[in-house]
Amino acid sequence: MGFVVGFFIVAASVCSAQAQEPIKIGFVYTFTGSMAFVNQNIMDGHNFAIDEINKAGGLLGREIVILKRDDAGKGDLATRYARELITREGVDLIIGGYGTIQANALAAVAEEFKTPTFIFGGHATSLTTEYWSPYHFRYAIQTTAEGKGLAKITAEEYLQGVKDPKIYYMSWDYEFGRDVARNFLPEIKKLVPNIKISEGWPRVGEMDYSPFISQILAYQPHVLINVIFAGGAVANLKQCAQMGVFEKTKLASACVFASNEYRKILGDAIPEGTWSWCYDDEAWPRNEEQKKFYDNFRTWKGLASEEVVPGHVWPSYNMIKLYAAAVEKAKTTDKETVCKAMEGIKIDTYNGPMWIRDFDHQVISGHIWGPMVKDPKSGKYILDPEKTRWVPIEPFLLTKEEWLAARKAAGK
Repeated sequence: MGFVVGFFIVAASVCSAQAQEPIKIGFVYTFTGSMAFVNQNIMDGHNFAIDEINKAGGLLGREIVILKRDDAGKGDLATRYARELITREGVDLIIGGYGTIQANALAAVAEEFKTPTFIFGGHATSLTTEYWSPYHFRYAIQTTAEGKGLAKITAEEYLQGVKDPKIYYMSWDYEFGRDVARNFLPEIKKLVPNIKISEGWPRVGEMDYSPFISQILAYQPHVLINVIFAGGAVANLKQCAQMGVFEKTKLASACVFASNEYRKILGDAIPEGTWSWCYDDEAWPRNEEQKKFYDNFRTWKGLASEEVVPGHVWPSYNMIKLYAAAVEKAKTTDKETVCKAMEGIKIDTYNGPMWIRDFDHQVISGHIWGPMVKDPKSGKYILDPEKTRWVPIEPFLLTKEEWLAARKAAGK
């Protein structure tokens, strides 16, 4: 009897010690280079949510600890650091992958080590079809939603009543740009049957756009569709402005240009009235829940009351909340169990409910589309509060039947 009692005491002590072990989350993002300004804001959103949870007693009574790695924008480093975080640090979750290359790398590691991995970006549809696994989940809107949404905005806001409409589609020659095109081009042709389209595909990382700008000036499109991001977009738009493109041509863009992070960097390189999208902005929904969130974040970050909250804080905050909800549902951090719990998990936000689809692991939310205009008080670009609108993404996504067909076509 003494042996049995002793055994249960030891077992209880072990379970108690395990219960107090921290929950480890490994973050793999690009913290140096042209995308550092966005990724740091994303990290602030993660940190803010984790700090809230820890101050409230932790997740399942356990503290969440953070381990960060800088992939420097390279897929091989994303792979290396994710593997190290799993095998050496024993993390319970990997989060990261703002760019498509890094997202694909993290997805592969997730499947290799059967570790839940929450990917922020990697918009390409292939991440949730061809490269789908039970272990990775994706927050960012898919290129299906981005491309078709961009087509809808271009048709409605730029080309209504235009005779002989012409557009110029310009993107780096990379998976994201090609995937947006696969969705944008058929949709714009459907919405504007008589449209004429020219395309320009500079190499990835190109910073001299003068040959393409010469094509644009000769073609004289009604709208330039920009699908170049980060430092390449800044260089492209500034060169377009200097060479007079926007004297006759309007601009519409993918690439989250409506976010205040991009507006700050691009400044007057953006023609006034340009439509783009973002995840979050004070122009929408302007309700009390959003105001409270912004006030709490400013206090946490030590920002003045008039400072703008970066647009990538809210989505990255929600990623942590979705994971936390799944762990609470599972009542464990066991990796297989948590992955199953994340399927269909739902939270409430100030933009309405948000959930993860149970078949393709895509977060279902929406994005904000609006035109950028000068604030008469500050002289800075803001989203026009009268025209900005919330666009749900689910109507643009593959149905379960379409998803299964896409998986089958990819040999999965």
